[in-house]
Amino acid sequence: MAFHLKPKEEKFFSLLDQHATLSYEAAELLSQAINGEVAKETALEKIDALADQADVLVMETMKRLQKTFITPMDREDIQQLIDQLD
Repeated sequence: MAFHLKPKEEKFFSLLDQHATLSYEAAELLSQAINGEVAKETALEKIDALADQADVLVMETMKRLQKTFITPMDREDIQQLIDQLD
């Protein structure tokens, strides 16, 4: 039986993947609005909703980063990825 001081967190990659997906969806909506495929007001509302979802993911990632002892990659790298995605 293994003894763990603090749990190892494996969900960082899932959170980063979800954030990247939201960023991609927002970029697609922006592209569609610029090309006139979607009304700008509609695109803006959807992009705002995606931004709110991304903010929740940022907060969740930061909470996990603060409470996790062993991370799958350097903490600074996770922070940098979150900053760049946001």
